[in-house]
Amino acid sequence: MLHTKLEASLITLAYFLVITIEFNMSNKNHKVIVITGCSSGIGLETAVLLAKVKDYKWKELKHISEWNSPPLRPLPLPLPIIIIIIIIIIIIIIIIIIIIIIIIIIIIIIIIIIIIIIIIIIIIIIVIATMRNLKERQVLEKAAKSNLNGPLVIKELDISKEDSIIKFVKGTIEKEGRIDVLINNAAVGQFGKFEDVSLEQMQNLFQTNFFGTVRITQEVIRKMKEQRSGKVIFVSSLAGVQPFMFCEFYVATKFALEGLVGCLAPLMRAFNIRRPMLFTRTPLLLVEVEGRMSITSLEPGPVKTEIGTNMIKNKQGSFSIEDETYDEETKSLLGNVFKNTEAEMQSEIQTGEEVAEVIKKCVQDDKPDIRVATSEFVKAKGEAILVDYSGNAIADTMEALLK
Repeated sequence: MLHTKLEASLITLAYFLVITIEFNMSNKNHKVIVITGCSSGIGLETAVLLAKVKDYKWKELKHISEWNSPPLRPLPLPLPIIIIIIIIIIIIIIIIIIIIIIIIIIIIIIIIIIIIIIIIIIIIIIVIATMRNLKERQVLEKAAKSNLNGPLVIKELDISKEDSIIKFVKGTIEKEGRIDVLINNAAVGQFGKFEDVSLEQMQNLFQTNFFGTVRITQEVIRKMKEQRSGKVIFVSSLAGVQPFMFCEFYVATKFALEGLVGCLAPLMRAFNIRRPMLFTRTPLLLVEVEGRMSITSLEPGPVKTEIGTNMIKNKQGSFSIEDETYDEETKSLLGNVFKNTEAEMQSEIQTGEEVAEVIKKCVQDDKPDIRVATSEFVKAKGEAILVDYSGNAIADTMEALLK
């Protein structure tokens, strides 16, 4: 008796569902509204308005009770078969649920892998701008604006002092764990009569422009070799290739850097090797990366900077013809040089922003050239000098400027 009632109830429920589905599918009064162009304007407003009406699709269901349906009769199925069917349905449902759970787990794993890859690929660039006197940081802070203390931080560093170099490099590596690019830009200018430049002036000039630059490079390259990757960019000058009168010692420091770059470049290539690298934050990822080290000498020509003001502040001479240390003959020669180079200097002078763009390209370039000119003017000048082994052509050119 019990199994007969259960059987009849199940069959009645199934039969009612079939009737309802057939009725709804065959009912021609069912309403479906399609609206195109609903991203804005009339279409959008129409869709919103019509979606608020709740009885379009469901009011016909009120007539189900009035529909003349056939009487429900229980089908003569034995209870064991019904139980087997129910068990099969339950098993199928469980299998479907397990499959769905597996799919969800796979999707979650894929999302986690994608996030990890994005974290690895997206590199947060931290720029550490240094200066010997932090009291002069206001101009940089104003120019940096919102990037300050985010991707850009300002630190104290005097490359003319050994303890300052050691402290800075050690502190940076301890905090950041690495140094990937070193841009050696710190330098002071020099201008004046050759025989009047003192030994102290020469030593101060070389201490900043060469020895200090070399020392910080030594300390940073230690870490770069350990990393098996890194770039060092020396901001040299056209004066590192082309001699120029009245700034002989400045030229000498730049020539020294050019020689250093030429020696280091092939040595650094020995560290351009491939090796497996295990990301400590993602121990499941073992990838092969290419370590690349490069050395570049960047050679600007005339640049609109504060070099003249800084030269006076650093007691390294002056561009002024009226400098009291110049005799009349020297003043005359200087006057001729300024007169003969003024037009070219004015037409070819670059801004600091233009030079910075070239530096940026060197940083981003996978294999930057060893020597990079910041303009076609500088490149043409350099090429003309480098093909003249005798040096007579450039000497003749320089001599003509004195007349």
